[in-house]
Amino acid sequence: MNTFLKSQYLLAILLATVLSAGCSNDAVPQPKQTAASIEAPAGNYKLDPNHASVSVSVQHLGLSNYTIWFTEFDVDVALDPANLANSTVVASIDPTSVTTDYSGDFKATHKDLPYNSWNEDLSLSPKFLNSGNNPKISFASTKVEATGKTTAKIHGDLT
Repeated sequence: MNTFLKSQYLLAILLATVLSAGCSNDAVPQPKQTAASIEAPAGNYKLDPNHASVSVSVQHLGLSNYTIWFTEFDVDVALDPANLANSTVVASIDPTSVTTDYSGDFKATHKDLPYNSWNEDLSLSPKFLNSGNNPKISFASTKVEATGKTTAKIHGDLT
């Protein structure tokens, strides 16, 4: 997998986490902001891992979609619904926590590889996540911009 595609898949993972995950608010509730269409109080939000998941789906040989999940991840959002540009998103994923539903005999179909499972191959292989050299997938927003009444674009640095 080339570097561009790998970064696109990782960015998709992080943005899916931020945009679809359940969060718990540790801020004191404030009155609803009328300047923005976001119906959540300003404050710091931390991902609730009991109500969220991180997954990515890629097309496999043009025949089907292949989905992987990560079980260890963290996302923090500092939300300013009155001025979305003041909001920030920080996310991290442990690349060794990758899991799949691969039910085939990995060793029989991948005899030349040193890995025992598809999960291990995805995590450790330099062709994929290379977790030995990249022990954490991180995203930190540099800009948040509203793109509609209920949508936003989050720009940032992915490492």
